[in-house]
Amino acid sequence: MNGLHPVRLVIAVLLSCPAFLACSTGKDLTTDTRSAQFSNGPEKLAFLARYLKRSPGLLDAEYAIWYQDNGHGSVPGPSDYDIRIIARVVPDSLDAWTKGLTQEPWTGTDRAWKDLMADTVEWRITSTAQLYRGPAKVFLIHRDEGVVLARYSSMPIGLE
Repeated sequence: MNGLHPVRLVIAVLLSCPAFLACSTGKDLTTDTRSAQFSNGPEKLAFLARYLKRSPGLLDAEYAIWYQDNGHGSVPGPSDYDIRIIARVVPDSLDAWTKGLTQEPWTGTDRAWKDLMADTVEWRITSTAQLYRGPAKVFLIHRDEGVVLARYSSMPIGLE
């Protein structure tokens, strides 16, 4: 056989191609953070904005963010994440939160978010939730209270 072995040829091409060797110049987003770690609201919401790119009408939020940024290193890959948020939003913005998602019947509970709910009147929820799903996300919307319970995950999402 003349020349390089086919496997060696593929390896040589990959190693010489700068697109495959490009390293991320962005900031590493890896974290395991809960909103309770912040002492003030603006700081808490600013941190959340690093991970939640679309949050129309956001007034307040509690959250738990686990994010493994795999975009760095010699072979970058997709990131792994599990982000749970309970958000108080302007009621008129709820439709913007659900745009492009599919509504499904829901008769379950909010148990997956209970640990995020402070024991105050602010997070007391009495209305029935509406369930919306999209790729890698699920929302429970409580329209009467203007509350969004959101979960974004690179893994299958369980609600109970």
